[in-house]
Amino acid sequence: MYKKTEFKDYKEFDPDYIVWEKTYGKSTDKPIVYDFPKTNGDFKQKKYFIVKEDEKALFYRKAKLISAVDSGIYELSKKRKNIEFKIIWIDISIINIDWGIPHINGIPIKEGYKIGLHGNLKISINHVKTFYEKIIKKEHISKIGQLKTWITKIIAKSLRVFFGQYSVKNIPIVEQEKIIKQVKKKISRDFKKVGLILNNFNILGMKLPESTNQVVKSQKTKEKVLFNIDEKILKDLLEEKQNLLERIKELKHKIKNLQDLLLEDKINKQNYEKKKDQIEEFIHEVENELISIDEKIKEKTQN
Repeated sequence: MYKKTEFKDYKEFDPDYIVWEKTYGKSTDKPIVYDFPKTNGDFKQKKYFIVKEDEKALFYRKAKLISAVDSGIYELSKKRKNIEFKIIWIDISIINIDWGIPHINGIPIKEGYKIGLHGNLKISINHVKTFYEKIIKKEHISKIGQLKTWITKIIAKSLRVFFGQYSVKNIPIVEQEKIIKQVKKKISRDFKKVGLILNNFNILGMKLPESTNQVVKSQKTKEKVLFNIDEKILKDLLEEKQNLLERIKELKHKIKNLQDLLLEDKINKQNYEKKKDQIEEFIHEVENELISIDEKIKEKTQN
């Protein structure tokens, strides 16, 4: 039916060649698929077909897929009279899509408020047959703009699952990386089912409705008050720790003084041991208090 050939002297719009001559206006009008022939008669007049570097082709005979064709120049068999052939080209280059969901009909959160989000992503087609069957034929998608609409619906579905567990009070402090990681994981699985690979995904902005501003403002005020309280507690703990360290230093100095008194025969061995044991017991109690203080300081600094 066809065989790969060495480079032929191809000129634009050469009648001997079947080639996808890409001409389009806006990026959303850019086609992602091209098929030939539109009528069976055209096919018989051609000698070669070309698949470019950023394309793959599906070669059909009597509506049955014969093979997926990689880039190259192919010579068509001369024995193809009265046989119905069809070639479908699919653009496999990286596709950049800016997506957006307005807050008016956006993603609902716990209290029922709807938030708007926007971002961008990069995708590519890695399984042309699956993509053709499930997107182009089933969803009737042939242009970038149509694909963008379909993809935005998939993203919105995943975002609903994620944001539905959050209230307006904690939406502003949700970690963006956490959102991106979870949503990317979900939509990657959905894309894989239709022959797509998600190369990159970003959320660039979030918009809350005006009615939530007061709730968010109150939450931020509350967080600020709690921060100030925690800061004061930490300051007091650090001060208490310093006092305990000074106390231990003072008690150890008393033991040294006792040793000097013993050496100067100003105190006997029995009194020395008794007082030394008492001071060491005090030191042990202070060290236990110090351990407790350190644990409290660690808890505050980690939070």
